[in-house]
Amino acid sequence: MTSPSRLLRVITTGLALGSMGIAIAQPTLAQSRTRRAKVKFTMPRLSYDRGAPSNRGDGASRNDFCGLPEKPVAITPQYREVSVSESGNSVPKYFVLTQTSDPKPTFGLHLPLGQQDIADLQLTLFVEDTAGNPVYDLPIAAPDQAGIITFKPGPSQPNLQAGQRYNWAIEIEALCSTDGSEQPKFIALTGQIEHRAMFPENTITTSEDYAIIAAERGFWPDAMSTVADLHRANRSDEQHIADWTTMLEDIGLEQLTTATLSDATQLLLQQSQANPTTSEAMAPTVSPTIAKPHSRLFPVR
Repeated sequence: MTSPSRLLRVITTGLALGSMGIAIAQPTLAQSRTRRAKVKFTMPRLSYDRGAPSNRGDGASRNDFCGLPEKPVAITPQYREVSVSESGNSVPKYFVLTQTSDPKPTFGLHLPLGQQDIADLQLTLFVEDTAGNPVYDLPIAAPDQAGIITFKPGPSQPNLQAGQRYNWAIEIEALCSTDGSEQPKFIALTGQIEHRAMFPENTITTSEDYAIIAAERGFWPDAMSTVADLHRANRSDEQHIADWTTMLEDIGLEQLTTATLSDATQLLLQQSQANPTTSEAMAPTVSPTIAKPHSRLFPVR
């Protein structure tokens, strides 16, 4: 059994370096016939525990988010398993697990609202090892607008250890205006990530080739961050649009293909390290009016 953890504590790592960027342009029908995605994500064969985290946010919570039917969702793949209940009904279950070769992996999050829409929007990335020891407890600057943000631990943060699996949570809290009053709202998106080598040796020479291989071998954070950076570098490039769109579709998030994408990946620092005048500025201190639930880590196999 693992020790008690803060994994489901308040948060979300809202990674938006600066303001959210330009909306992702969608390829026209003519473009789609000539530009097919080169990057195709393949779900890796990973062992998982049936009690593993299952809430990346895509329909996993029955509660809405500040009155919106659309909920925050972590941009990550999830396994789907269907069981049959005693009444004979099919019951789907989800397990959020991925792998990365980056010792400081990139995470992604879609928020249906931004800082300008919600009072006291607070985001946090929390990661623990299998013994329940905290690895990352990093506040994230909330984006001004709705859309997809990406973020990762900064250079001064510790590395994930090769061959180890970790539990993570993107915690989100806000004060939602309901019937003229403000109500505290907490959501925790959870999953597991395993650090492992992608290649015996690195023989890839271009970012495009790296994204293709990473996606084929099931290294989602590596492929996602590379394709996102390529798309940001030239948002009108038809190939990059096709690759980004297809990757989201490959993990069942096709409804987000038109969402805006942040201008850059935010590098996360400890609160004491943050400098409000820089692009790495952290989110404000967590509001004391919102209770923080506690939980135990899911078992890691």
